Formats: sequence, structure tokens, C-alpha cells
Amino acid sequence: MKCSNDEDRYRLVVEDLTEVISRFNADGTYSFVNEVYCRFFGKSSEELLGSRWQPVAYAEDIPMIEAKLATLSPDHPVVVVENRVYSGTGAVHWFQFVNRGFFDKKGHLIEVQAVGRDISALKQAEAALRSSEERLNIALNATQMGVWEWDVQTNAVYWSPQCLAMHGSANFDGTVNSFTRMVHPDDLPRVLAAIDRAFADHADFVAEYRMIRPDGLVRWVSDSGRPSYDASGKSLRLIGTVRDITDQKKTQEDLKRLHEKMSDLNAHLETVREQERLAISREIHDEVGQSLTALKLDLSWIQNRVAKPHPELKERLTEMRKGLDYLIAKAQHITAELRPPLLDNLGLVAAIEWQVRQFRKRSGLECRYLPPEGAHPLDEKTATAVMRIFQEAMTNILRHAHATLVEVSLYFGEGYLELEIADNGSGISPEEIGSTTAYGVMGMQERARLCQGELEITGRPGKGTTVTLTVPIDSVLVAENGG
Repeated sequence: MKCSNDEDRYRLVVEDLTEVISRFNADGTYSFVNEVYCRFFGKSSEELLGSRWQPVAYAEDIPMIEAKLATLSPDHPVVVVENRVYSGTGAVHWFQFVNRGFFDKKGHLIEVQAVGRDISALKQAEAALRSSEERLNIALNATQMGVWEWDVQTNAVYWSPQCLAMHGSANFDGTVNSFTRMVHPDDLPRVLAAIDRAFADHADFVAEYRMIRPDGLVRWVSDSGRPSYDASGKSLRLIGTVRDITDQKKTQEDLKRLHEKMSDLNAHLETVREQERLAISREIHDEVGQSLTALKLDLSWIQNRVAKPHPELKERLTEMRKGLDYLIAKAQHITAELRPPLLDNLGLVAAIEWQVRQFRKRSGLECRYLPPEGAHPLDEKTATAVMRIFQEAMTNILRHAHATLVEVSLYFGEGYLELEIADNGSGISPEEIGSTTAYGVMGMQERARLCQGELEITGRPGKGTTVTLTVPIDSVLVAENGG
């Protein structure tokens, strides 16, 4: 198609564009609209030409549009406006208009050309992004968590508003140095080492450390991040989150102190209980045992002097003697359970060996004992704790294990002793070990802790349970002379 002149060629170019294009006079009346404009607003050029542009604009945006158009001048002939308009179907769309003003020789506005493109999708994306950022900020504020990023190449550090509020922004200038100056000096080497390991191992960075705020307040934080690299493996940045855990640390310290107090109380109560057991066992041995023995001797004296013509009386005396024998044996058993006399007289090794024999006799189970080749004397507290753990383990086997074989070994190593009790029973489960009603297990664990020992309990279903107690003895060895 041959064009008659430059104006016709210009009009063809305008018609072929996908943007809406219009021109309007200084009073706002249209002097030109392209075909795209007409299609979008659902009107013909005849309907639009001579009318004003305001009816197609969103009413609330008109004052803003007119204010920006009023800034057009020969020195500033272009103004960009983003506003809402009504399409031909009545739907509201966001448009960006590039408005260029044309002026006469005196600088008066003659005409405005507006080239617009639909940016509704962009506005929706921006709105979604703002909504997402708002939700993220709400979540970060609720969890007292901040987001940060360290650009390794430039050493620039970004802190989210939550980070700035957490650490204080007065001394932060967005550099690594300003961050490291705020880390507690005692913690800084550990933090830097953790960062280096994360980059070297391509692993997450995790650290808990103290920050010193500009106001001098020290706060504990939990920091975690993940490094990123370019295609060649070069470190690019470290991005992560930080959370204030000062209150959590304080709670942990309070719980730790409470636990220490409870442990001290438990240790005191255990000492008192052992003293009471010892006193009761001595009372039974010295008073009850001696009285029963005296009764047995008196009964024997009477039995030897009963005349032969009284067989019923003699039979009754025999039954009484059997009863006394049972009571004496029972008193000895109770005395041994309260406080094995061998523990005080001959030491832990002999006491455990005696307990193994008693276990065989009471249970009927096969019980093997491997005594140590050499032994160190122990202080009373440690020997008692080991003996009580052994007794509890054997009691649990008798009650719950359904075992046919028990193996006990005691070993003295360099600076430690190890006691191991293994059975071939049903096998304890992790849930049973950690149960809040497993008072026997908890008692063994507490006794092990009181003598600075470690207790390990492992079970395999259908294959048995192994209890291993390891106790350091360097600090509890007793001199050979008992000093």
C-alpha cells in the first residue's frame, strides 16, 4: 500500500502498535485514538473524538492524573503515570501511560500524546509480593527471627528490620566488620570457625553465641545459614536466619541450677537412706539376730531335757526350732539386702560375688560371674552406688527379662571401673528405657550420675539386655591403709 505522505506513514505505524495510543487537547478532548485504543475501550473513533478522556479513567485516580499532567512543561515534556481505567466491558485495569506534551512557541500546552500499556498482571504480582512480604514479616516478628545475607565477593551484609531491631542498628554499616565487632569477643573465634567450616564442607552454618548491642546489653542468638556457590564452586554468599534465644538460655540456666540443687538433694537423701539401711541392718543383726540365736539355744536346752515319754512335746519343740531357723535366715537375708556385710568388710568384688550366688539360689537361673584380675579399693559412696545399680539390674532381670542366662563381669581399667550385666531375655526397648514410669532405670541413672559415672542400657528384641556402668576411679581411689 502506497502512502501519500509522512503523516499517513506515521498513522500506519501507530495503528500497528499493540499499545493504546491517544492524543488529546489541553482541555482533555481526544484528537486521535488508534485502533487498539478503540478495541480496548469498546468505542469507535467517532464516539471518542471530541469527547474527554476522564470518563475512561478510574474516578479516584483522576485528581492524581490531572496533577501529574499539570507538571508538563517545555523543559519537562514527558510524565509517566500509572493509573486505573475501565475497559469496554467495565473491568478495571492498571495501565502505565507515557504522556508527552507538545507546546507552542510561547510554551503553552497544545496537545498531549499518551502511549499506554496494560500492567495489570505486573500490579497483581506486586500485590502478591507485598502480601507475601507482609506475611513473612508477621511470621518473623512473631518468632523473633531476622533474615540476613552476606555477599562474600563484596563483604556487604544485609540485615532485615528484625535483625536491626534485635542487634541494634546504631553501629551497623552493612559490612562484615561491623557485624564481627558486635559479636562477643569470647565467642567470635568459634563463630568464624563455624562459617569457614560451612563454606569448606558445603554444609549449613549453625552457631549459638552472644551479641553485644550498642547499649551494652548482651543477648544470646541462634544463627543458621546456608552457603551458595557459582558453577566453578567459588563461594558467593551466605544466607540465613537469626533468632534471639536469651530468654531460652536463661530458662536453661535456671533449670540447670534447679537440677543441680535437686541432684544435691538426691545425693544427700541417698546418703541418709544408706545410713538408715546400715543402722537398721545392724539393729536386726545385733538385736534381733542375737535374740533369735539366744532363743534357739534355750530351745535346744529344753529339747535336750524333755523326757522320752513326751513325744508330742518333743515334736512341737522340733517345729519351733525349724521356725526359729527360718526367722534367723530371714533376718540374715533382710540384713544383707539392706546393707551387704561383705561390702563393708571385704569390698565390692566380694560383695558382688556373694550377690551372684544368692541370685542363683533364689532364681534358679544360670548366672556366670567374671571377677576382675585386680581391684582397687573404692570409697564408700562409689562402692555403694555400684552395688545398688547392680542389685537393681539383677532385680529387673528377675522381674521382666524372662531370661535363662545372666552374665556379670567387673573390670578395673586405667582410671576407671566397668560393670556389665547381660541377659538373654526379651530385651528392653528404647521406649521402656525412656519411660517416665521406669523408676528402676531412673534410679540407676541417678546413682551413676552421683558417682560421675556413665550408664548405658541397650536391648535387642528377643536377644536380651546389656547394662554397662563405667565409673572414673582416679578421684575415688582410697589409699591402701584406708586413709
